[in-house]
Amino acid sequence: MSDGCLIRYVPGQMSIFMDDLVSPALTVALDLTTYPDLPWGWAGFTAASGSSREDHDILDWRFTEGSDCLATTYCTNAVNSTGFAAEMSMAGSLSVVQNDLWLSVAHCPDEAFGLFFYGQGEVQFPLGDGYLCVSPYAPGLFRIMPIVQADPSGEAGMPIDLNALPSGGEIEAGSTWNFQFWYRDPAAGNTGSNLSNAIRASFCL
Repeated sequence: MSDGCLIRYVPGQMSIFMDDLVSPALTVALDLTTYPDLPWGWAGFTAASGSSREDHDILDWRFTEGSDCLATTYCTNAVNSTGFAAEMSMAGSLSVVQNDLWLSVAHCPDEAFGLFFYGQGEVQFPLGDGYLCVSPYAPGLFRIMPIVQADPSGEAGMPIDLNALPSGGEIEAGSTWNFQFWYRDPAAGNTGSNLSNAIRASFCL
C-alpha cells in the first residue's frame, strides 16, 4: 500500500507521484485545452482487479486547483567516502493540513550521524567536503531535531511535524522552503563532514 499519491496536471503534461514528491513514477503527455467542447470534467477514482476481488480503500483525498504545491531538487551534492553523493527525497504530501511530510536521504556513509535543516534562501557555498545549498541569511537556518543515524545501507529519514517547528521557521500554506541534510563522514579523510543536495518545496493548504 502506498503512503501517498499526488497527481499533478499542467497543460501538456500529467505526472503521477507515488510516495516520492520529487521524482514522478509516471509522466504522460496530456493537454486538456485541446478539447474545447468539454466545459467541465470529473475528478475521482476507479479501480479494477479483473475476475478477482479486492478492497480499495481511499482514506483521504483532496483536489486543489491552481496549486503550486511542488518539490524539486537543486544544488550540487559532492561524492562522499562511499563513492556516491547523498540524495534527498520527500514522501507524504506538502499539505500543511495533512501534515504528513517525511524527509529521507540515501547514499550516506553506513551508520553516519546527520541532521536535516531548512531555510528560505538558496545558495551554493563550499562547506565541509560538500556545498551548503540553503542560505544562512535571514530568516536563517533551522534545525529539525533530533539528530538521526543512517542505517547500514546509508539511508536515513524522519517525519516532520509542521506544528512543532522552531520559532521563526513556521511553515505555512503558500510559503517555499529549502531542505538539506548535513552528515559526518570522517572516512573521507578531509574535513569529516559532507552535505546532500537540496529540495525546494512549495507548501499548500
